[in-house]
Amino acid sequence: TTLRQFEISLNTRYPGWTIKVVPPFRALPPVLYEMGADTPSQAEEEQLGDSIWALHRWDARKVEVVGFANTVGEFEQFNNSSLAYRRAMKVLAAVRAAGIEAEPRAEYRSRRQRKDEQQRGITSFQRVEIHILALPEEASSEEPAQNISEPTAQPPATTDEPAPSVDKTTEPTI
Repeated sequence: TTLRQFEISLNTRYPGWTIKVVPPFRALPPVLYEMGADTPSQAEEEQLGDSIWALHRWDARKVEVVGFANTVGEFEQFNNSSLAYRRAMKVLAAVRAAGIEAEPRAEYRSRRQRKDEQQRGITSFQRVEIHILALPEEASSEEPAQNISEPTAQPPATTDEPAPSVDKTTEPTI
């Protein structure tokens, strides 16, 4: 949020310029949900906006949106698998509306998940994650992109020969 707000303030401050702040590449924070809800809170929607902004700055081409649900309500015939998918579809709609290709997936494994919920808590399964599947080719190469603040000229190669001397007393010839 801070970097996105910083970018907005710079663009407001310098209206003739187009300034883009590129956040460090890292995993995006999950979109969290209340128990049984398939719509994120206003705060989570704002965070989703920040994540979509970061995806644009990283020039992400394609993402996978993974919805999760906990096992609560499972014995009352509550369809937790459907809840996980509906959550993923809500986030997917926002990502696609922003012009990023996305595919949905629901993760709900009641047998193994109960043990995970005991270890990590049930709220850890009330979320949607966004995973980047494709970046531009130049971003995925092994050579890191050049930082704009670093000089682009390469230092001269070192040799055993002395550098040519320049006579600073004569006028240049035109």
